[in-house]
Amino acid sequence: MGEKGLMILRAREDVIEILEGQNRCAAWFGQGEADPLSKFRSLHYAIDETGREYTLKIQGADKGWRYQQPYVASSIEGASAGSTITINGRGAFFQLRSDLRIVAADGGPGQLSTSQLLHIDSTLEGRSTHR
Repeated sequence: MGEKGLMILRAREDVIEILEGQNRCAAWFGQGEADPLSKFRSLHYAIDETGREYTLKIQGADKGWRYQQPYVASSIEGASAGSTITINGRGAFFQLRSDLRIVAADGGPGQLSTSQLLHIDSTLEGRSTHR
């Protein structure tokens, strides 16, 4: 997986260090999984080099704007040990910014705009929080 594979390896090592410790994060994962460390160590990773690479700025019927960033990663909820996590090779795990495409409520042609910072964490009320 080249350079991207090395980034995944470093992140994986960081997560293993967290899960090995006595901390709130490890305790939280332990609530939903009997042995989160073993399960995490068993996971496989794939990189989706065809995933969407741009952020959509979508105008709703109320004329308000929402942002839809490229997906970061996907997996099956509650998957068993040995399952595969797919990481978007064009998403926030590997990229800091993305092109921005504007989609107006009237359905007119989309426009391109300046680049948008990408975020890995959750969004609140349609606005991304900083990582």
